[in-house]
Amino acid sequence: MFAIRDEAQQPFQELAERMSRELPPNPLDLVADAIAAIFEDVQHDPRKRSMLKVMMHLDMAFCDGTTSRASSFRQDMHDNFERIFTLMNEKTQLPAPWTPDTAASALTAVIGGLITEWTLDRGNFQLAPCGQMFIKMVLKTWFPSAQMQEIETSAA
Repeated sequence: MFAIRDEAQQPFQELAERMSRELPPNPLDLVADAIAAIFEDVQHDPRKRSMLKVMMHLDMAFCDGTTSRASSFRQDMHDNFERIFTLMNEKTQLPAPWTPDTAASALTAVIGGLITEWTLDRGNFQLAPCGQMFIKMVLKTWFPSAQMQEIETSAA
């Protein structure tokens, strides 16, 4: 079950590693594409949605606040995004009051919120394309001068 979490982190770990060696010309596209791919994958695999529901309920039932696997997952995602945003911030400054740390915290919360609301059927939206477009909008706000290609959307 926790393989879903590991699978979700992998593209961001790899992207952070790649960016630490050399900043690609389109880092914002790569971040948006990685998130979009995860949203697409989760949305179109009913088993993953069911497993996410179970994991969320287990997280709520057994979370002790300090050693929760969910907490470490969120922290790992935050760390990956902070590393990516730190590297991007060297080329294109985040607008005040944002820092790589605060942007990483907010993006982690937004992704978690979108996935939670969608998984638990609390929202009237789909991860693809609605969640994808929302993430793209947030990223463009932080890095307005960076070029982004359109996220291809397909009616779900």
